[in-house]
Amino acid sequence: MGMIQLYVVSVVTLCLAGTTLAVPLIDDKISLPKLLNRDVLGSPLFRMLLGLATFLGGFLQFLFVPLGDVAVIGNLFPALGGIIAGFTLCLLYYQDKATVISDGLERLMQVFIGNRDVIGMLALLIAVLHFLFPAVILL
Repeated sequence: MGMIQLYVVSVVTLCLAGTTLAVPLIDDKISLPKLLNRDVLGSPLFRMLLGLATFLGGFLQFLFVPLGDVAVIGNLFPALGGIIAGFTLCLLYYQDKATVISDGLERLMQVFIGNRDVIGMLALLIAVLHFLFPAVILL
């Protein structure tokens, strides 16, 4: 996968994941387009697929370094943002489908799902900054 494709995947999935996680917070303040309504963004299948794509995009940013960029540190925030947002979306899917939840998993859900608005807004911010300043170290 080329670096341009990975960059586009990172920005698009972070934007969608951030919007999906922050829907309860931003839906009241701005009207989302029909494509991004609560039914689509709240669908468990959509959350799982987007979570996997976002997690994978974040993980791949650690593996593939753009030419002339600093290894690992070059895309640190987009990579971590993708991994955290993707993991949170997958946890939301699991929460919808699970019948039994262990203590450890419940703690993870409290941390990630309990802060989903913050994670979503940070993912949106990282996506916008990564789009506007692609060559800046850490972004």
